[in-house]
Amino acid sequence: MILGIMGDSHDSLPHIRRAIDVFDSENVDYVLHTGDIISPFAMKELGGLGQKLVLTFGNNDGERLALRDVMSSVGARLIWPKVLFDIEGKRIGLLHGEDEDLVKAIAKSAETRLVAYGHSHTASITMKGPTPIVNPGETCGYVCGRATVAVVDVTRKRGRIVELD
Repeated sequence: MILGIMGDSHDSLPHIRRAIDVFDSENVDYVLHTGDIISPFAMKELGGLGQKLVLTFGNNDGERLALRDVMSSVGARLIWPKVLFDIEGKRIGLLHGEDEDLVKAIAKSAETRLVAYGHSHTASITMKGPTPIVNPGETCGYVCGRATVAVVDVTRKRGRIVELD
């Protein structure tokens, strides 16, 4: 199973469109968004994904009721306030990631196959025991100057960060 992971898109429509192109070209099965979509118009753009979309809220997602309405209309699955969910029998952790200790604790669970988080805007793929911990960085490219997403093969426990620019 191949996952496309993005986060901190902060209304950057050109980068959201580029992420969609990357995920389509990589034939990902699902797309995870780690939060900070920001506005309903950006959520509508994410509705153009050809894959199933699973997401959580971030600390800057202020229009949550309107975002939920758009998520529902495009068939996206909102996990928040929960953190753990299953895809094809695999336990995944998805959170925005303000608390790094929580990210590490979720990764320690024997059942968790992958943890995806954002918030720091810093792209990384690390291992906590057998569990990949993936921060796709920032899709928007506003804070760190790198617009990135991640593509991860959950079965092989391999992934890479993909530059959008």
